[in-house]
Amino acid sequence: NLFSHSLIETPGIDIQSSPSSSTVGNVYSRKNGDKCNLAPVIDKNVLDCLDTVSECSQSSVGSTVINMPSDSERELKIQCEMMKKTIEVLTNKLKVKNAQIYRLKKKARCLSISRTSFVNVLLKNKSTAVKSFVKMQVHHKKRSKWTTDEKDLALSLYYRSPSGYQFMLKKLHFVLPSIRTIQFWLNIDKLRTGLQTTLVKKIAQKATCMTEMEKYCVVMFDEIILKKELQYNQGEDMIEGYVDLGSLGRQAKIATTGSVFMIRGLFHNWKIPLCYYASNGPIPGATLSKLIK
Repeated sequence: NLFSHSLIETPGIDIQSSPSSSTVGNVYSRKNGDKCNLAPVIDKNVLDCLDTVSECSQSSVGSTVINMPSDSERELKIQCEMMKKTIEVLTNKLKVKNAQIYRLKKKARCLSISRTSFVNVLLKNKSTAVKSFVKMQVHHKKRSKWTTDEKDLALSLYYRSPSGYQFMLKKLHFVLPSIRTIQFWLNIDKLRTGLQTTLVKKIAQKATCMTEMEKYCVVMFDEIILKKELQYNQGEDMIEGYVDLGSLGRQAKIATTGSVFMIRGLFHNWKIPLCYYASNGPIPGATLSKLIK
């Protein structure tokens, strides 16, 4: 029914329909009865319908082909799925490790508490120096402040023998303040005329590590000539270079003589300066006796 066959009739030719549905028409010759097939003639409207159907089918097929994922997209999807599974596995492992870290930290806190209590029991009835030394080796951390007892112990060891202190620090690797820290503690920036209490305290610290023979000493004093000069001390906000006798006061005269008092060992070679004064010429006897007292 889709096709309308327009067959051109020619003289001497009979046209009969074939019983077969596959053939359009059969032509027989009147003379010899030969059979021949005629090509069907298709109507124009039918051709337009066929073109429309073919265009629709092509567009639908094209859209289907365009929407189909390419090989690279399929590979990316597979990789994404694999990465998701890997992330899940690693997340679970991380949770397990965090739980282990938490348990280990808890055990470490318990151990530190028990270690502290053990050290306290061990150091019971011990001297302050022994307690300070052991705590320095066990509990002291880098860049943390030294306690007063630790400072006193380190200074006494350094006073006793600087070379021995250096040997303990660098060769034996004991936890002790560095040499530079010791020198910073011994440094006195604001040294004024007269007897200084900070200097007396340092001498007392040194005396704690001396033997009885080392403690025998003598007080000495001497005078030197000074150059006449005035300087402004910005830290103290004062002009230096005038006569200054410490507790006996200052005078409006330029100092020309400096007097230094020191103590020196009798049986061992050590000396420590005590104080100094600035005067205009030698100090008079009455004033000198007051300074010595």
